[in-house]
Amino acid sequence: MKPEMPEKYSAEEWKYLCERFSKSILKTTEVAELGRNVGISWPFKGSDETPEKYISFSFEELQSVPGLIGKKKRVKTLMDVLREILAFDDPFSDMMDTVEKKNTEDRIYHRVLKKLGISEDYPINLMLFSSDTKELLHKNGIKTLIEAINFGKRSPIKAENDNDLNSLINGLALINEATIRKHLPFRIGQNGLHLPEAVGLLVRGIDKPVQIELLIQAGIPLTDSETSTKETAKHNALETALKVVSVRFNELCSWFSDEADTLKQLCDSPQSVERYFLPINDAGIERVSIALAMINFGDLKKNKGNMINKISGLFKR
Repeated sequence: MKPEMPEKYSAEEWKYLCERFSKSILKTTEVAELGRNVGISWPFKGSDETPEKYISFSFEELQSVPGLIGKKKRVKTLMDVLREILAFDDPFSDMMDTVEKKNTEDRIYHRVLKKLGISEDYPINLMLFSSDTKELLHKNGIKTLIEAINFGKRSPIKAENDNDLNSLINGLALINEATIRKHLPFRIGQNGLHLPEAVGLLVRGIDKPVQIELLIQAGIPLTDSETSTKETAKHNALETALKVVSVRFNELCSWFSDEADTLKQLCDSPQSVERYFLPINDAGIERVSIALAMINFGDLKKNKGNMINKISGLFKR
């Protein structure tokens, strides 16, 4: 039988929170940052201002910690932050009943996605996951970002620390932009999702021989390494993979319709399309992204000579 929740703001609850947080990967994250994710303000900032700083104290000792002396409201605020953030950390799942936990998680992730300007309905087909994760999500009928988050939080997959869905969920929990960017077309320092990064993620997810074939079709010279890889590729497999890439590219353009219109116009100018993909910040991926855009939108006959010169320079950047 599940133990009852300790009474709020009691010594018993504080002990329970401390025991749970001692095993949490979030114990070294600043309380202010955790608080921002759950809509609670914490007055102190600093690399040492983490749950780990406080959980070594008993409830009575907590009242004598500098900054908390005579500040019962701050003690309550600290406990509120830790309690709310439990939805992000699986070891705490038995601390909340099923309905309360579900509602808290949904509210928190809804708030995070809204803050970052990311649509909850963004399709998982347009995200970057390993083939195993994609297969698992498709098998369970998961189609959107929020469905993937909820599935990841409530299924055995969450226990696998190296799983990329778990990585995304934790990245969103901590608003770690670099981690979010590995799976979603997010631009660091800006809100929302963007087509250049989305095409970049699409390119990252396809095999090297397919990337090389795209370069060839766009008339972009290959490096010696790419030429060697090309010679080992099987034609039938390439043809099938290229069709899949084309479908995904069209899906991206449908989702990012306004940005796709802009990209289509820019494809008349190799220099402009090169600048368009600079936010990807990876020259090799940018080359293939440009090739993919030019194949779908550009006039390759007219631009082929200029493309060869421009993209050759891009690879050396």
